[in-house]
Amino acid sequence: MSAQHLSLRPPTRNRAASLLLAAALAIVTFLPGFHTAAAQAPVARVYVSYTPSAASLNKLLGYSVSPNGALATLPGMPYRANVGSIATNGAYLFGSNLAGQYVASFRVHSDGSLQWVNSTDVQSPDETGCVYPSDIILDHAGATLYRMQFTGGLCDHSHYQSFMVDKPTGKLLWLGKSADIFLFDEPLSVSGNNQFAYASECFNYQGGPLDNFSWYVRESSGLLNLESISAPAPATHDPSHFYCRAYTAADPTNHLAVTFTDTDFNNPFDSPAAQLGVYTVQPSGSLTTTSTWSNMPSTAIGTIAGLAMSPDGKLLAVNGTAGLQVFHFNGAGPVTAFTGPLTTANIDMAYWDHSQHLFAISKNAGKLYVFTVTSTTAAAAPGSPHAISSPAGLIVRPLN
Repeated sequence: MSAQHLSLRPPTRNRAASLLLAAALAIVTFLPGFHTAAAQAPVARVYVSYTPSAASLNKLLGYSVSPNGALATLPGMPYRANVGSIATNGAYLFGSNLAGQYVASFRVHSDGSLQWVNSTDVQSPDETGCVYPSDIILDHAGATLYRMQFTGGLCDHSHYQSFMVDKPTGKLLWLGKSADIFLFDEPLSVSGNNQFAYASECFNYQGGPLDNFSWYVRESSGLLNLESISAPAPATHDPSHFYCRAYTAADPTNHLAVTFTDTDFNNPFDSPAAQLGVYTVQPSGSLTTTSTWSNMPSTAIGTIAGLAMSPDGKLLAVNGTAGLQVFHFNGAGPVTAFTGPLTTANIDMAYWDHSQHLFAISKNAGKLYVFTVTSTTAAAAPGSPHAISSPAGLIVRPLN
């Protein structure tokens, strides 16, 4: 009988045992309440820049994220890269070096591992003389990278640089810069339609409060241009006070979450907890609001350090010196309360994936936190928090 024909010989004892075991497993597989374990594909990757203990140079850590929020270290990690602020478009990961003069491009391989490909001198085309590190951010398409640059004789002004990402090489190509503003406004939030960007900061400058709120138009090339804007702040309950705006976060349907702090002109250092309001982005890029002092919820996490909008625009994470808190975001409607502080650690930065996971880093605590947050519940993911020495930058890349 040829090898292509099925043998009619009775099975050997070992072969018979194997067939019986396979049949039993097949039966168990289809019994109610039983299933065979199967590897689940990761839903995201998370990268963290950090300073190893007793070291002066930074490294990168990368993890794959399982559907339940558990983390597994990616191949080749930790990766030697002396960077702080990081961003990724999936094909490349970008990192700003600690001196602030270069942004490095790392190719992201299919397994999530990294390979340095080139670095761009972000100071040379600008020639301001002010060399300081600052945050980097990508537009929603991952085609343009933006970076705030300090300027002026005292380095007390700033503007945004624009770089096009060269797809074949990951190299950053200079597009230009926006006009200068006095002092600073970061981080930058790009509107859901990818046409505008907003940034705000509130300062106690020379004994008085200064509210910086800036609007940028994103040209077809990706270049950001500073423009004038109509963005009235809500009236406070006391006519002698005003609302100082510090952080923004855009949802996918052209709304903008903003932090508002009720500030007394005569005593700007004695302010209550920040409140959360909403702007609606008009077709022109101008902003309107129905927020009032009475319908904006207060935060409970100390001095705010950032906002993070969930990809579906339904949840808003607020991080600060006393923790991390999540609110329901309702488009043009008022923000509403959801959780108390999920942790009381000083949280420096937070990001979401597309699978209801919220990631946050604390430099003081030396931790990476992962929470699973639905519309009704919030709980720590398996293994959270994860110990990381002095985390500096955080970015999340959804895979679904």
